[in-house]
Amino acid sequence: MFITTHQRKTSQLLLRQLGIVIFAVLLVIVSAGTSAAQSTDRYNPTPLKSNELKADFSQDDPEYFYSFTAGPGEVIFTLDVKGATPSGGIPYFHLFTANGRELASFDKFAARNSSELLVKRVSFAKRQPVVLRISKPIGGGFYRLRISGAAAFEREAATDKGGQSNDGIELPAKGTLRIEMTDGSAQEFDLRRVRRAVVKP
Repeated sequence: MFITTHQRKTSQLLLRQLGIVIFAVLLVIVSAGTSAAQSTDRYNPTPLKSNELKADFSQDDPEYFYSFTAGPGEVIFTLDVKGATPSGGIPYFHLFTANGRELASFDKFAARNSSELLVKRVSFAKRQPVVLRISKPIGGGFYRLRISGAAAFEREAATDKGGQSNDGIELPAKGTLRIEMTDGSAQEFDLRRVRRAVVKP
């Protein structure tokens, strides 16, 4: 079958347009998934699955709520902010107990086309759930928040090559863990000092 130059160009144009449509659909799906992962309900915060949060922000953004486990010990919050045009921006972060008592807050302004860094240290006397609220910002820009130290996050299920789960064992936040050995001896652990328990093969 003989294909003319006009037909070939038409086919290439249709394929290019189809590719653009598919890309647009995928972009919408990814954006919807990202939005769904950000809770605006203080009573149902999104569990953090890693120690880093990063996003563009603008003054039209709502409040977002996340949760993680902190303590006992010091948690370090490293905030990097980049300001956008026309006048930069400032994001606001607040930490609350599960009962709504504010523990700490921090923020950082970055002027247009500039980058600013803030390090905030917060000490926790015991292991406890913490709610992180990202309040309505002023202006616009981009932020990256890294959480390190005595903090734990909800991890997605991970398995090794043998199909065994690598997730930690879920333990209560307080109490005493008693482990009895085959020789009759026993060891006890204060759960307030346990950050994560893992069974290795």
